[in-house]
Amino acid sequence: MSLQITIANTAEPVSLAAVKSRLRLTDTTDDALITSQIPVARMFAEKITRRSLALKTYALSMDRFPEFNRPIRIPVPPLVEVLDITFLDANLVTQTWDPAEYYVASAQSPALIVPAPGFIYPPPCPHIPGAVTVNFNAGYTVAQYDGGAALTDAHFGVAFEAICRLTTYLYQTPEAVLSEGMRTDPLGAVSMLRSIKIYEF
Repeated sequence: MSLQITIANTAEPVSLAAVKSRLRLTDTTDDALITSQIPVARMFAEKITRRSLALKTYALSMDRFPEFNRPIRIPVPPLVEVLDITFLDANLVTQTWDPAEYYVASAQSPALIVPAPGFIYPPPCPHIPGAVTVNFNAGYTVAQYDGGAALTDAHFGVAFEAICRLTTYLYQTPEAVLSEGMRTDPLGAVSMLRSIKIYEF
């Protein structure tokens, strides 16, 4: 099983204005610097939480469908939509599984995919690595964070606050190097992120 980003995010979930408000900055001198630090903070937050905190397209590859109609677990919540599910048939031809034949439990975290009632998983070609691929979008946008919509969800309210704090820390501490194993907890951001970590893939 492998997970790849096929289309990277084109915008960050936390805006420059939100960070500058925390820093109480009104001039534009360091706008470029702060803008470059936001994705660093966001990627660090994603690493700890195992969530997609910016809207991206992913490809989840598997060698086969789960046995006994067990669910496919979609990592890096929040799931926005499943684009398609493809598989190699016995002739090594790529087929697309009919969306009417499966159900996406998007309210779960992580989201689950199961065959719809009366259906089973299609038979992919055996012994072919990556024979099954789930393409999906996951993440949040700046409109949802700074607009307040996501802040009604405790998980993403925490993520928003942590990214703002981490960006502030990077700006105020230029020598800082973020890694999950660092010994310090800048402004309590790491503890906040660990509180919403996804432990089940």
